[in-house]
Amino acid sequence: MTEERKNPIIRREQITVAHAQQNQYGDLIVKTKAGNELKVGKKRQHLFDIFQPGTEVIVGFSSYMNKEYINEAAQASQVVSTDTPVKKESDHLVIDVKEAVKMNIAPQEKGMWWKEVGENFRAGLFKKDEGNGALLWTAYIAQMLSSLEITIETKRKEAKTTK
Repeated sequence: MTEERKNPIIRREQITVAHAQQNQYGDLIVKTKAGNELKVGKKRQHLFDIFQPGTEVIVGFSSYMNKEYINEAAQASQVVSTDTPVKKESDHLVIDVKEAVKMNIAPQEKGMWWKEVGENFRAGLFKKDEGNGALLWTAYIAQMLSSLEITIETKRKEAKTTK
């Protein structure tokens, strides 16, 4: 008889379920009111009934091979106390900048992207004097100038003033 090994809960989060639906692989895809998407693996089908629209759920995450997964879940009204602190989900979109910066984009891909940005400005698809277009235009010009190896030297003679 083999004993089931349980991974420890590394974090807990309280979410409000907006929508839940099974995908083609048998996993439950849960959309939260904050717009996040969670996957409950088909191995944890006993948790599927907890994720009803409008329900507040405390989700316990474990880690396997450096990837987090939902290991346990309970309705918030039924949880008495936990040893791991519960983080409440905010209504604001949160982007983990560290994860976004880890993306390695090949230099030729960056070059093609900047080329397309320039073409869109020249075609009039982006407005360089309105809102986000002005910000993108500034970034585009800075990128183009930084890729050129230009040194600007000035030779100024001080003008003599006579009275």
